[in-house]
Amino acid sequence: MTGNWITHTAEHGKNAFEKDFKMDGNVFIENYLIHKNVIPNVSAVLFRKIGLNKIAPLRFEPFMRYNADWFYYIQLLCNSNVYFVAETLNYFRYHESSVIAKAGGESGWVKIFRMELEVRKTMIKFLSKENLPNFDKVQKQARIGDNRLYQLTARSLINRQNYLKGLVLVWNKPYLLKKALKHTFKKIIQDG
Repeated sequence: MTGNWITHTAEHGKNAFEKDFKMDGNVFIENYLIHKNVIPNVSAVLFRKIGLNKIAPLRFEPFMRYNADWFYYIQLLCNSNVYFVAETLNYFRYHESSVIAKAGGESGWVKIFRMELEVRKTMIKFLSKENLPNFDKVQKQARIGDNRLYQLTARSLINRQNYLKGLVLVWNKPYLLKKALKHTFKKIIQDG
């Protein structure tokens, strides 16, 4: 199967990635990249050598197995600019033996969740040292992204009838726990 990633970025508003743009990298991080990797097809990315030299040597940790590129983009765009061309110039191929496909299933989803949380912490730690003029806003958006990730993962576990795991995941987050409990009760009634 092949395709492009326009549906992956659709949650950021209609037309957000349907037109060419130039944007301050810090604003791009705040509006998009702190929430999720909106540049998922690394083979479609061009960057200047000076940018790569800025982040070399590339740091890789085991928790970055599925998302190291996301961390690199944060580093590259910090106090820089991003240019986006909306025309589809590159396609990806998705198949059963791809890295993401192999990570499927409940244990894969939870593993990716944990890895994403670690990357998100690493990104914030990095950004806190970079003197971003909008760091407070980025940090606020990161908390929103973290809560969204917790909610999606809890919902996924509950949908797979792992009610306890889903509820424990959000136990210390009252707002998310309330939503997870509602979803759990709905799911139990629905499944009979």
